[in-house]
Order: sequence, then structure tokens, then C-alpha cells
Amino acid sequence: MKLWRGDTTNTTNKGYVHEFRTEGIVTKQLLNGDPDYIQRRRLWEAVQDHVAPCSEAQDYFSATSSFLSFTSSEEAALRFAAGPQRNKLVPCADYEETAVVFELNLRQMKETARPHVYIFHYTCNYRLVKPNSPHPSSARVASLVSCEFCNSAPKEHTLLLIDVPGYLRANPNSAARADALACSERDSEWLVLPVDYVARLNGFQSRIPPADFWRARLFRTAT
Repeated sequence: MKLWRGDTTNTTNKGYVHEFRTEGIVTKQLLNGDPDYIQRRRLWEAVQDHVAPCSEAQDYFSATSSFLSFTSSEEAALRFAAGPQRNKLVPCADYEETAVVFELNLRQMKETARPHVYIFHYTCNYRLVKPNSPHPSSARVASLVSCEFCNSAPKEHTLLLIDVPGYLRANPNSAARADALACSERDSEWLVLPVDYVARLNGFQSRIPPADFWRARLFRTAT
């Protein structure tokens, strides 16, 4: 099973996307998000709030969410990476990118008791860390990066993965909002939630750290 996520790196509202070489794939919760929103709203409502927000509070959650949006359609991910102008994507070398497509290889993904909700265990690999720029100061920063969750003692990391269209169709007790189902079907959307608890944060770590199961494909955009 593979999932993809397309992102641009040259905009000011994308948070930490451009720092993926050291930080991994980072959720927007770091943009002053509410770490308790999903628990408070419950997973069923939070998924729909993220996919199709319809209030100011839901708009804020979607913009600062603990979820990472992925898709089972590589074509859709490339479309998101191209941006709203649908720019042409050209593969490029390190540090030339203005867009990136993250690819997850989830061969060991396991089903949970909830239909269309899965769990994936993995180990991080900080040997994959590279500087975020060719500048010497970036190399010094990269040399200091480590996994706060593992804290020098390797642990098993965990992701919760939700096949959103299947999940919204399968709930026998509550009908999904039509707009949320339509949006998720259009984008073949999956939501990925890192669930690595860090005591300092009093909550889950807001990232998928560097690991062997994912890679970043680099592009520059051309009009």
C-alpha cells in the first residue's frame, strides 16, 4: 500500500514543509494548533471537520490540524504539489525544489477494530537526516537533530491511518455529512495521525520523523 502527499515549499503558510530533511513530515499542529481537538470532538467528527470544515472553529482546526492529508492517488498528489496555478513539475536536484511529493510505503499496515482505520508501526532513522540548505550553518543544525520520542533509546513509532471515504461510508450509527464524503472521494483522501506520546508536550509528537518507509520526491515548478 502506498500513499502520497503533494506540497509546495515556497509559500509562507506551509509551516515546516521545507525542513523535511531534518524535521520529517510535520503536521500543522505546530502552527498553534489544539492538541486536544480530536479527543474532544471524537474521531468521527474530527475527520469530517478536517476534510470539509463548515465553521470558524473547524476552519481553524483544518488549518492547524494534527492530521496529515494523504491520498491513494499519485496523480492527485502531483496536482496538489503543482499548486493552484497547475504549474508544470520538473524533477530537480537537492535544494532546487519548490514542491515535494511525500511517498509512504505501508506494506506492514494492520487493520484495527474500526472499519477502514489502520495502524502502522515503524522505527525512525535519523541517519537519513540531511541539512535543509547547502549553507554551513544548516549542516551544524542537522548534526544536532535527534528523536525526542526515542530519547536515545529506540522505540516503536506508531501512525493511525484512516481511509476517509471508506470510513465515512461504513459507520452504521451515524450518516456522514455529504460535503465531507464528497470531498474525501474527490481526493481519494487518507488521514494520517502520528500517535507518539512525548511527555514534554503532554501529547503526541507533531511529525513523522525520518524513517526508511517514506521518501521525498523533489520538483521545481515551471509555468
